[in-house]
Amino acid sequence: MPHGRPWLERLFAEADVLVNGRRPWDIQVRDERFYPAVLRGGVLAFGESYMAGWWDTEALDELAGHLAAHHVASRAGLN
Repeated sequence: MPHGRPWLERLFAEADVLVNGRRPWDIQVRDERFYPAVLRGGVLAFGESYMAGWWDTEALDELAGHLAAHHVASRAGLN
């Protein structure tokens, strides 16, 4: 199992998604609990942490497109 924030940020960057970047599809992390939750709980935790307000994005549809196009969940073993 991967560990830590840097690993998850690199994974997102490979899909052209930056953490706390300026583009509409970039993820804005509001709560550091996001990282360990997603690393432990995968896709379900990603969605639950969004609902909890731990992260946000201006363009959820574009973010989803970037992550899906680069098969982020399956490549990371997070699904």
